Amino acid sequence: MKLVQFGTVEDYFNALRNIKAAPILDGDFFPYMDKPQSATPYWTGFYNHRAYFKRFERIVQSELRLLDLLSVATRKQPRSGVELARRNLALCQHHDAITGTSTRDVMDDYMHRYRIQIVNQKAFRAHELIKVNTSSALVTVSQDGEAVIAQAVPIHGVDDLYEISFLALLEPFSATIVTIQLEKSQSAATVLTPLTDLTKRTAKLVFLAFSLPNTSKFPYPSKRKTNKSEKEWIYSVSW
Repeated sequence: MKLVQFGTVEDYFNALRNIKAAPILDGDFFPYMDKPQSATPYWTGFYNHRAYFKRFERIVQSELRLLDLLSVATRKQPRSGVELARRNLALCQHHDAITGTSTRDVMDDYMHRYRIQIVNQKAFRAHELIKVNTSSALVTVSQDGEAVIAQAVPIHGVDDLYEISFLALLEPFSATIVTIQLEKSQSAATVLTPLTDLTKRTAKLVFLAFSLPNTSKFPYPSKRKTNKSEKEWIYSVSW
């Protein structure tokens, strides 16, 4: 069996046509041969297009561009941490970072800097529009004991089902309690957990409903149920 042989351009295209399925490479390709047992790592000579790494770069770059536009519109100077973000972005745009021709420990440092900037850009307050289905339009919404303006709209084609919409204030890296008080003193407690994972850009809204009538009308029932009078629902919102 021949693994390597000399050939012409015609041989190359003939072999290419004979391939039934093209091979797929997942993730980024790092053409730098690091051997832990060797003190002389070497570069293979390959340049490559690193899509995953460049995606991180464009996220940070777009957020910095948005910050520049907002600072001009509001006439306020950005925080001191913005300079660090710009320095990290400039450092990660080094030609050995873009082409993946750096050693493994250097590439790990680049990715670590990007992750820090992507998480730190979320360290500010954010408002989220929350929509919940209830069996009554007579509800009172409060967040941390403060009343919140909510809108109740009947759902077309469904009897005794209303969509409750309200704005919830999400503090960075914290938990917020929102209470939805129904008629006859029946309530459902809501917990908003903002972004805490470096790999996910979602927040989870967890409903804990206690002895509510028509609980099957609440959205997204989970498989785990503690007892007949207590059920849990998960509702994901982007943040």
